[in-house]
Amino acid sequence: MLFGDNGNFNCLEKLKSPAKSVVREGFDIVNEDFEERVALWNKIRKNYNLYKEGHCGEFLDDIDRATRRTFEWALGVLAYSFYYNNEHFPALNKYKEKELELIGYILKYNVFEIWSVDDIVREIMNAQYKGFDETLSLLKEYYNGIGDKVDECIKDHTIRLYIRDFAKEKWLNYKEKMDKAISEGMKYDWFRRFIEGVNTKIRELESRIHNLGEFIERERGRLEEDFENWRNIEKKKIEFEREQLKKEFEREKERLIKEIEDLKEKEMRNKLELKLKEVEEEYKSIIDELNELLKLKDEEIKRIEQEKKEVEEKFDRLWNKIRLALEEERKLSKDRIVRLEEASFYEIWFVDRLRKKLSENKTIKVNGRRFKVYKDEIVETKNKNTEITALMEERKLNPLTKKMKIMFRGIYFTHVEEYNRDGFDTYPMSLGEVKEIIEKAKINGKEYDRVILLIASPTGFDNKTKEIVSSDDLRERYLSDKISLSLFDVKEKKLYYNEVDEFCRAFAKLMSLEFEDEEIMRCKKRVKEEVDVRSYVTFEDIVNEFSKDVVREVFYKLEKTGNYEVKFIKDVGLVLIKK
Repeated sequence: MLFGDNGNFNCLEKLKSPAKSVVREGFDIVNEDFEERVALWNKIRKNYNLYKEGHCGEFLDDIDRATRRTFEWALGVLAYSFYYNNEHFPALNKYKEKELELIGYILKYNVFEIWSVDDIVREIMNAQYKGFDETLSLLKEYYNGIGDKVDECIKDHTIRLYIRDFAKEKWLNYKEKMDKAISEGMKYDWFRRFIEGVNTKIRELESRIHNLGEFIERERGRLEEDFENWRNIEKKKIEFEREQLKKEFEREKERLIKEIEDLKEKEMRNKLELKLKEVEEEYKSIIDELNELLKLKDEEIKRIEQEKKEVEEKFDRLWNKIRLALEEERKLSKDRIVRLEEASFYEIWFVDRLRKKLSENKTIKVNGRRFKVYKDEIVETKNKNTEITALMEERKLNPLTKKMKIMFRGIYFTHVEEYNRDGFDTYPMSLGEVKEIIEKAKINGKEYDRVILLIASPTGFDNKTKEIVSSDDLRERYLSDKISLSLFDVKEKKLYYNEVDEFCRAFAKLMSLEFEDEEIMRCKKRVKEEVDVRSYVTFEDIVNEFSKDVVREVFYKLEKTGNYEVKFIKDVGLVLIKK
């Protein structure tokens, strides 16, 4: 038996075992059944009380501190799971909002627990070709201020000491890895543009435009006060105020124009010029209003009041427009905002992958019938979106038998006007837009027996649109004797289709835009992640995400490395176990 001071380590390990299990699970604990988590909470709380009462004896200070950290963090993670799932649990009231927020941050970034700096740098480099994934989003979020929030929480004395102690150790480890990886990534212009979002100069100019709008607002308020006392104010005083406003506005406008012209990024420069132009137009509108008011007679005060109200509404509209535009700039790190350069890259990615998939899948089977591609081409639609069309014909030995003809259309859809106006887009594709494409497909494909539509969007699809192809209620799904509809979220790399549609099922592998080697590599990575956490993974755990053939192949390939073993367990099935 091992002792430290007069402490019994075997006893201590038994008490800590449930808590250590929760710590290892991390964020995944939120997926466990409510009753199971409640049982864990009660058991860990009981063991913690036993420890504090000296059930296992006394231990050295460093061991005592580490033990209390483990217990407090495990209880905190369970509390966060109830909070995350919006479940009623009385003990949750003992935790402050900031404590749960700190725990959430650490769990969110725990991917860096098992990744080295080289792993993160490799993800950064792969993102240049595969698209931006969750890892890069975490790096961007950290770079743009989340790290400061976590540091503030760790310093907050109102948060339990041992929770802060545990979080500090983990966060310093994550920070060190992220800082080194970001420093390495900053050598590349594309990564620097991605992670910085809007550069400091543009932020400064936005602030200047913001201040200019506030200046106009202040001047408007002062002039309104003058109008309230219209009868007691001389006409010359109002004209003087107007001229002062004009001079100040012109001076600030000229300074802003000069700085905007110095910007190298044409896209952001145009955007800022547009904002400045809107402010200038509204300013001119105010001057025009003032000129008209100066001509009015005393008996027209009621009309002045009405016109003043209209001017206020115009200002409110303008100010809200500027404010929302600035807020959108600050939200560029959010996952559903897609910049123009990203959308352009996704378009190339979609077109190149789909063409390669078509070239490798010249023949496709649908319920025993074989269809061969005999023509494919890339066209640009009227709204400047890209479309790939492939024509297919059924292969039959008897040339006199009627052959079924299929038109396959892969459409990359974006809100072109949004990108042209703002340089980014946040709006998912709507049901109305999908309906319009379906109607056109019926007209353009009237000479074909079947039209298969693959609509891809970098901003995804609204919930109603996704429901028409993947609703839990099969009766709500879109099904037609002419059109087979599939939706592909380019940013999330997710395909939506109705599994009831035999043509969608047959074309799903092609429309996923993922090649077999890539699926095997992705599956292998997912399996290893699960095994690293639990030391085993079942076939059923993974088969929902990948095809059965791929999962089976990955299991046996990993077994050949000598580090894993595949077993068949009754009532469970295939299980991959780490040796």
